[in-house]
Amino acid sequence: MSDDSSFLRTSIPTIAGMAGAMGARSAISKAYASRRGTEPPVDPGAKDASWSSAITWTAIMAAGAAVGRLVARYVAGEQVDKHFAGQRELEKA
Repeated sequence: MSDDSSFLRTSIPTIAGMAGAMGARSAISKAYASRRGTEPPVDPGAKDASWSSAITWTAIMAAGAAVGRLVARYVAGEQVDKHFAGQRELEKA
């Protein structure tokens, strides 16, 4: 396997994971704002943010971002593996 394919096999899932985490964060923020009617407590030091809402928000955001990252990396990794498996079959022929 060449260095280029090795680089692609590791970097594409990583980039997809970052995008998945950012997408999950955006979706969770919008859902929080629409359900609660206020913006999420992103600054725990703000005077209007309670500790309970800040801790809850942090836990939800961390779990959501982790799941989004995991799913995106898994899907991207599967697609990259399929691509390179097809490429190996073409090289054998």
